[in-house]
Amino acid sequence: VDGDGISPVQAAQTTATALTSAFNQQPDTGGGSSEQSSAPQQERVVIYTADLRIVAELPEAVIKQIETLVEDLGGWIVTSQSGSRNDNKSYGIINVRVPAAQLEYAIETIKSYGVSVTSEKISGSDVTNEYVDMSSRLKNLEATETQLHAIMAEAEDVEAVLAVYMELSRIRGQIESIQGQLNYYDESSSFSSLSVIIDPLVPTPEPYVEPQW
Repeated sequence: VDGDGISPVQAAQTTATALTSAFNQQPDTGGGSSEQSSAPQQERVVIYTADLRIVAELPEAVIKQIETLVEDLGGWIVTSQSGSRNDNKSYGIINVRVPAAQLEYAIETIKSYGVSVTSEKISGSDVTNEYVDMSSRLKNLEATETQLHAIMAEAEDVEAVLAVYMELSRIRGQIESIQGQLNYYDESSSFSSLSVIIDPLVPTPEPYVEPQW
């Protein structure tokens, strides 16, 4: 305990907590500065998903065609299912990921595999603001982590080192959580999700014509 009645452990805890709080509450000083205006603008981060339903004579064969198409485009199959309905007509359901830049091409190609299109939907979710905010938080947390490592390296008391280590563990957990979310946004915006349902072609019965007597 020093002359003010504060132990090294308390001092380390106070310093670590104050440092973390300072970095997390840093104001945005970029508005209007020449450095901010000269920095490249954040590219929009948009996650696209698509749902398609088509009718085909041979749904199982269409599933194979879609799998080949997706692999050729550099995507991958998430789930793939085919089977028979109660009327013994086959069907297929497949969910894939394709490069976002190739999404429209993939949809148009898959539509050509069928006889008709029952429904088609493409939706996009803009997560740019969340991405920018999380990137800023990640940068601050990494700076805090660096400073805490420096404090721990200079600490001589074992309990003080332990206090800083605990704060470092908490910061590292936040960093990994945010980095994981950013990785998810990166992958989801680069590879779009496409779900396709393939219904069997059911012949339309000929209309009944009343005999003429």
